[in-house]
Amino acid sequence: MKTSTPRALDLEPEDYPSLVMEACEALAEAGCRFRMGGFGQDDWGLDVGYDLSAVVEQLPEVLTALRAGSTAELDIYAQGVERSLVFEPRQSIVIVRCFSQTSWVPIPDQIEQERSEVVAMLEKLAHAFGEAISVADPGIGKWHPFDLWRRGIV
Repeated sequence: MKTSTPRALDLEPEDYPSLVMEACEALAEAGCRFRMGGFGQDDWGLDVGYDLSAVVEQLPEVLTALRAGSTAELDIYAQGVERSLVFEPRQSIVIVRCFSQTSWVPIPDQIEQERSEVVAMLEKLAHAFGEAISVADPGIGKWHPFDLWRRGIV
């Protein structure tokens, strides 16, 4: 376990993407793993340092949209994976569509799930992220919003 200050000298606390990249680098160095799959492929082969960073950067916006009943998009832009998940709320359900920008074809290309379950799954990811970074690097774990996520405030 180590304690860090931001490595980039020009890092501003309000620079959320930079904070997420810093946190994901610390998680990768600590040996954390990240697994995401679905639409006919159990494991998309994503990594913590780059791919998790892309997901977590988009997490607040996706959660805000879903809670408001608005459409949201989550881009997984890692080379070789290159897919997007589009969340379309319809009352109490969400239709999740998967779009591939590679030769891989999602089967099925859409699923339907309770909106509350999708929101809970994304909140659980944020909470687990907050807990993991507080252990892997307590200095980073104190940064906003990771400190709130660790306490279950997502």
